[in-house]
Amino acid sequence: MKERSNILLGAIVSIFSVVAILVLLAYMFTNGDFGMERGTGYGVIFGFAQGKSMNAIPLLIVAFVFECVSILGGIVVAFLRGKVGAIGFGLLAVILALCGTAFLFSVNLYKAANASIISDNVSSLALGPAPIVNAVFAYMGALLSAFGAYKGLTAN
Repeated sequence: MKERSNILLGAIVSIFSVVAILVLLAYMFTNGDFGMERGTGYGVIFGFAQGKSMNAIPLLIVAFVFECVSILGGIVVAFLRGKVGAIGFGLLAVILALCGTAFLFSVNLYKAANASIISDNVSSLALGPAPIVNAVFAYMGALLSAFGAYKGLTAN
């Protein structure tokens, strides 16, 4: 793959990762009536939702860290050529796809991490805008990274 398109692809993957991280400022969950519930994405992930002391969610912390790593990874992989660049893009694709999947399971992870603390009814919790948009941008970054890996492997 030509170096210019490689740099552009890596930059776009990094931008998608930044957007996926910034969208966690939105609300994490909604109740059945589309009301705001349980605080922002960062509050739920790190355990300080709505002023309460809740448990942090380890898998979502790992997904958040991997999304932060994918920003730097997209920039670094953009400057690698040939098979090494293809392996780097492939690794980014796997990481971002796993991050998107982890955020789609955030309701179940929240219930499991805070089962002994939660006293109110959480059966009506649904995914809010933060995990949905985070997963969309993580999957878009994974798709572009997979394209970069494919182009790197098929380049002559």
